[in-house]
Amino acid sequence: MAGEGSTISTWKIIRWGIFACLLFMVLLLFRRPKPVTELMSSDVVKAKSESFDNKLQNLEVLHQRGEAASFHFSAEEINAALQRSLAEQLAASKGAPKGEAGSTELPPGVRATQVALEDDHATIQIAAQLMGREIYLTVSAKVGVADGHVTFDFLDGKIGNLTIPIGLLRKQLEKKLEEPDVQDKLKLPEYITGLQIEKGQLVISEK
Repeated sequence: MAGEGSTISTWKIIRWGIFACLLFMVLLLFRRPKPVTELMSSDVVKAKSESFDNKLQNLEVLHQRGEAASFHFSAEEINAALQRSLAEQLAASKGAPKGEAGSTELPPGVRATQVALEDDHATIQIAAQLMGREIYLTVSAKVGVADGHVTFDFLDGKIGNLTIPIGLLRKQLEKKLEEPDVQDKLKLPEYITGLQIEKGQLVISEK
């Protein structure tokens, strides 16, 4: 009987230990991670997004002249373009004219996709609603070009503050990227042949 009581106690300890680990993992899943970058003011977004647009326009002009070229884009320029795009989508959904003054200010509780560039890879952080809670997906990846589309070679990932083996995430992420509407957004102008991250900057090249 004493041995049986010891076995039951041990099982209880193991059971509560497993429960505590699962609870801890759930808390990590919904815990807000450190932002990969800071949101910018509307003035900075305007200036950086215009710089982003100007470089793309210059790239196209040089292509039309038959001159090969490449341009470097900073994380600030990319984030400004993303933040402006989200704000314009939100404004359009509310019937506001595109480019309306102040439209680059994000409403409370709304966060744009954030991108950080480091060495040869990007870290992307996306906020989404799950079961009424805001949850964050953070992934690191190298970028490239294949068949006229942006490609991602995923390196690691987290949900909330919980690190997830990239092997478990990769299949789901690649499946999402293969969806037609996502493929449309990843399609590049036909003259862009190079896309990579070098020394913490995105380098776009044209033929």
